[in-house]
Amino acid sequence: MIPNGDFENGTMDGWGGWSQITYGISQPGQGAGGSGYAIEITNPTAGNAWEQQFAWNFDSELDSDATYFVSFDMRAADNVSIDVALQNKTTYAGTGGPAIALTTEWQTFEWYAKTPPDDVRDRLFFNLGAHVTTYYLDNVVFCKVVEMGETIEKSDEEKEEIIYEALETWIEGMLETCSEYITVWDVVNEPMSDWPDATQLKTGVGNDNLAADEFYWQDYLGKDYAAIAFKLARKYGNETDIHFINDYGLESNLTKCKGLIDFVEYTESRGARVDGIATQMHISINNDREKIAQMFEMLAATGKLIKVSELDIALEVDSPTDEEYKAQYDMYRYVIETYKEKIPVSQQYGITIWCPLDSPEDSFWLPGEQVGLWTLDYSRKRAYAGVADALAGKTIFEEE
Repeated sequence: MIPNGDFENGTMDGWGGWSQITYGISQPGQGAGGSGYAIEITNPTAGNAWEQQFAWNFDSELDSDATYFVSFDMRAADNVSIDVALQNKTTYAGTGGPAIALTTEWQTFEWYAKTPPDDVRDRLFFNLGAHVTTYYLDNVVFCKVVEMGETIEKSDEEKEEIIYEALETWIEGMLETCSEYITVWDVVNEPMSDWPDATQLKTGVGNDNLAADEFYWQDYLGKDYAAIAFKLARKYGNETDIHFINDYGLESNLTKCKGLIDFVEYTESRGARVDGIATQMHISINNDREKIAQMFEMLAATGKLIKVSELDIALEVDSPTDEEYKAQYDMYRYVIETYKEKIPVSQQYGITIWCPLDSPEDSFWLPGEQVGLWTLDYSRKRAYAGVADALAGKTIFEEE
């Protein structure tokens, strides 16, 4: 409940004191354990302990008749005693804590504070007026103690802050670790809804049956979540990195394709840069070819780099005939040739074949589906020829 209790951002926002004490952020290396920052507080005159106070004011009242856990690291320039308390910052009524015996060495102190059932407590403070000395305070933790199974619902603002920090931590860690080796990223993956409105973002709001690994950043960060992600990727990666947004089903649902394009425009209107759009294209020999061509035309019109990021073409039968293998050849060739025709060369980023081999029976992805360019024993299929012929721009594998 005290977000900057470790002072490592070099600020002391939310903290303050009164009377004659002076206080501020310490020099680097003076935090607990000899590293980082602490708050340095100096009391110039000795008197009553309560005459010189240093405090954190909570934005709202603490729950009544509740238990809170308080922990902090502290030392002083001399061996002295202080005390800590909760207070009503309007009436100054207080709930005292234990006496704290400080030494010149860092120590960790803990206190379980109980708020009264019939009065307000909204301040944590330290009484520092009894001794002329300098105090150092660090790593202040303040949280409510709850019963197992009890849920404390955070505000929308608190959730947004937590999720933003998690997103930044993830992107910073990935980019700084991998930026020497990886220069092309799918920054945002599968943002668009499938139903009921494919022009809108996916959401978990109102869904009581979310899977354990199902999570939507946009439910906490709003529609700007993609702009945030692209900006962070640019901040922590290489300036020349290429950043894509990626989604599936665009070739069968042109409304979704339009929705993704509109979302890219919105994201860039928020100050981010999106270099390219990736279409996955997990399709079958029965897909509507006209829609595939229209999708490529729509994507080309954006002026962005366009890539086919996960192309595979299923037969959707247990025992394919030679005609069905020929249809797979035709569809692989059609997709690649149409990509080359509809997407200007300057926008052609490339095509990834998602399943080089047919899929094993125990595979998570399309189990048992003969979707690849090779069989499981690495024999070339007609599909291989379809890709090779399309890339070559001519038939190089003649029928025997």
